[in-house]
Amino acid sequence: MQGYETPVLNQIAFAFGMSAVIFWPAWLAAFVVGAVRFLRYQLRSGALLVVAAAIPAMTVLVFFVLVQNDVEVGPMEGLFAQTLSAAFWPYLISTSLCVLGLIAVVMRSGMNWLKSRWEGLYA
Repeated sequence: MQGYETPVLNQIAFAFGMSAVIFWPAWLAAFVVGAVRFLRYQLRSGALLVVAAAIPAMTVLVFFVLVQNDVEVGPMEGLFAQTLSAAFWPYLISTSLCVLGLIAVVMRSGMNWLKSRWEGLYA
């Protein structure tokens, strides 16, 4: 009896899929907040949030397509497998930007709200 070895692509895609399950609300919220900021003429921060939300979603989509088409990536030490593994860094950076951007927007909104309440007390 021989053991079954999980394909390399499935091993790599599993990590991306599990983090996508965790972070998809952050991506969605960053996309919505970025679109609203862009429409309010805050072009740089809005575009940054929209792009930061699109990168991990597109990465997960690429892995979904590769897994569905049963693409053979070769051994884990191969160039294609290493390239797919290296896709984790832009994925991680853009997900971090989404989370940090949302925290910054919430903090700024909260500070503006507190400032308006403070000025309302002494006006």
